[in-house]
Amino acid sequence: MSEVKALMDELSSVEGVLGAGVISKDGKAVEMRMPEMLSHETISIMAATVYGAACTLHSEAKKNMPRRITIKTEDCLTHIYDLGRRTLVTVITCEGFDTDLVDPIVSNLCQEFA
Repeated sequence: MSEVKALMDELSSVEGVLGAGVISKDGKAVEMRMPEMLSHETISIMAATVYGAACTLHSEAKKNMPRRITIKTEDCLTHIYDLGRRTLVTVITCEGFDTDLVDPIVSNLCQEFA
């Protein structure tokens, strides 16, 4: 778990990342680096719900499961990445953020949870 903590520290230190959290697909916080004003429990449950809804949609449409879901607002982006069988990572970024900056870290997290 210390490698996961180190990767989350690295992820949250990327310029433009406002917060990040590893969560289980059933909505439990695993390792969070979110601003204090945000409820870890609420973020975890909502991210897992969004991911589950997208999976249901793709399954019923007979399409591949999503690897990343991006939600865009006027001032930020929320990315939900599938890390494997049981885990997701949510990354909140500034508008216009280049996900190429975090993709290698997410890939390393994916290996940790494979």
